[in-house]
Amino acid sequence: MKQNYNKFHSNGHLIIRNNIPSINLKKIEKNFFSTYSKTLKIKVNKKNYSKIILDFEKEDKFDELYSALKKFTSSKEFLSLSKFFQKKAKNIFKKNFKLINTGMAIGLNNSNRTAYKWHQEKPYYPNTKTIHFQFPLLSQCNKKNGTMSVLSGSNAEGYIKSVNNFQKHKKAVNSFIPTKINEFKKKYKETFINMNKKDFVLFHENVIHKTNKNRSSKIRLACIFRFKGDYEYNSKKTQ
Repeated sequence: MKQNYNKFHSNGHLIIRNNIPSINLKKIEKNFFSTYSKTLKIKVNKKNYSKIILDFEKEDKFDELYSALKKFTSSKEFLSLSKFFQKKAKNIFKKNFKLINTGMAIGLNNSNRTAYKWHQEKPYYPNTKTIHFQFPLLSQCNKKNGTMSVLSGSNAEGYIKSVNNFQKHKKAVNSFIPTKINEFKKKYKETFINMNKKDFVLFHENVIHKTNKNRSSKIRLACIFRFKGDYEYNSKKTQ
């Protein structure tokens, strides 16, 4: 665990491979199809979920899509993984963490509406110390389908308060882009967070990261669990 602790604080992120129990993922996948089918009032399955969500997107049915997402990420099946991630965080940082919210990043094919530009998490939660977990749903997250990338080690910059708030339109996500982002891109190496099913990543609130353009034929889904708790670097834990 010391190695994971050091990697996390050095890079601002940490990927744990082949670790999420299959039984939990199967329950969540089943609930995803059920919830989206009921909310969107159309049968959603593994073969058609990308097409259906993209069709709703093209028809500007953003409220319906958002309703389905919120119902899914607040379901007991989805929330059942929170204790799993809390335990993982405690094992690494020797601290307790409390769930504050959940979500799901949706990478739409050749669309920027749900894609975040370079940002830190801290501006969204300025008064709370947060840590974030993500894992792939239904398929892997990779560079081709627009997985998240980070500027490794950029958490060393601390909370960057000089930002520009970018939002394409009121139904799109907003990004707090550091005003000196070009300098940070030269200073830190961009790393793509490639994950298979059962993998997960946890990342520091101050690491600079973004989502990327999905160039595949299907949408990309990455589930999110966000916790509050103290995980500041302690040099004594490296000894």
